Amino acid sequence: MFKQIARILIGLTFVFSGFVKGIDPWGSAYKFTDYFNAFQMPWLTNLAFALGIPIAALVTLSLIVITLAMRPWHARDPQHQLAWGVLAVIGLHSMLEFPLWYGPFQMAVLLCIVLLWPQIDNRSQTIKDVLRHTGIVTVAATAFIATDYARVRQVFIPASQRWNIWPSDVLTLAKSSLLFGTTADFAAFVLTPITPDNAALMLQVGENMLHYSPEPQVIRKVIQAARMVGDVASAERHHALLKAAFPQESDPVKPTQ
Repeated sequence: MFKQIARILIGLTFVFSGFVKGIDPWGSAYKFTDYFNAFQMPWLTNLAFALGIPIAALVTLSLIVITLAMRPWHARDPQHQLAWGVLAVIGLHSMLEFPLWYGPFQMAVLLCIVLLWPQIDNRSQTIKDVLRHTGIVTVAATAFIATDYARVRQVFIPASQRWNIWPSDVLTLAKSSLLFGTTADFAAFVLTPITPDNAALMLQVGENMLHYSPEPQVIRKVIQAARMVGDVASAERHHALLKAAFPQESDPVKPTQ
């Protein structure tokens, strides 16, 4: 029984990750780059794409082997047939885009895992209670995460599309998030104008924010803040990095007079 459970869990884990990574080695390369930068190992970034392809191949091959070992075409239980059918549709969909990046598809995969879980009719009442309470906790946690995300999301969408159940001060609302605080900090940094009074603080916040989202608009504000406080060396360094990473960015910020 334990081997069967382990086999199903491992197989479905690869169903979840294999289709996402297996058809997108560039995406794997980007994630490797994020990991290497986060752990202060930039010298490994050149290996990101080189590692992305073999790992994607390994995940895909493992997924195929485990799926063949589980023999879904022999499924006779209607619930198992439904689960394998949904997974097959999601798998085909993954060949066109990346549905598993989105919550509804992730929930569908999790529900398939529940349906493919070994039959619980003959199990003890304790196991049934554990599964039941696990499901309740999962639904409650999902609802909380979705609500917290919706609060932060309001600051990134047009005013006409915002929910009117929350206050109009969407930035303060975003900062009250328990799970997406860094996203709220990013929004605050992008929306706050740089002035001589806050330039030093904005430079410090901006350099930290580059670890979260090193995109042109963040780098431009860092350069602007550095020039405003007279830190020419930092401004030139970030300007050179911006030109190297985003060649289309010509002169992102004019020198502050």
